[in-house]
Amino acid sequence: MQINLARSDPANAMTRFPIRPMPEGAGHPIIDGVREFELAEEVWAQNLAPGVRPLMMADVGDRVFAPERFQRGPPPVAACRSLGAGRLAWFSLGHFAETYSDPNFIRFAANAIQWVTKETNERD
Repeated sequence: MQINLARSDPANAMTRFPIRPMPEGAGHPIIDGVREFELAEEVWAQNLAPGVRPLMMADVGDRVFAPERFQRGPPPVAACRSLGAGRLAWFSLGHFAETYSDPNFIRFAANAIQWVTKETNERD
């Protein structure tokens, strides 16, 4: 189940949300070189399954109403997990064209593709 937390207006800079790497994702190859950035986007609360590693979050602050369980921390907007020999990665933003031209999003997408296809050099 997903609950829409916020919808921004791409033409209004006051409704932009900071997108930040999460501490739980520190050191993961997908967010290597990805820095905090801002987007005007729809932000949805995500219920992450056990074993899913959150990587990035949208800081919507107290600007929107949300059920209490989603007020305990910023909602994750990117995550990953290994599943058997496979890997999954996702980024839940991308409703507006501006998202796809942000250098941080491009870096995230490239890193995610490399990680999913096991083209990264990783250390345990």
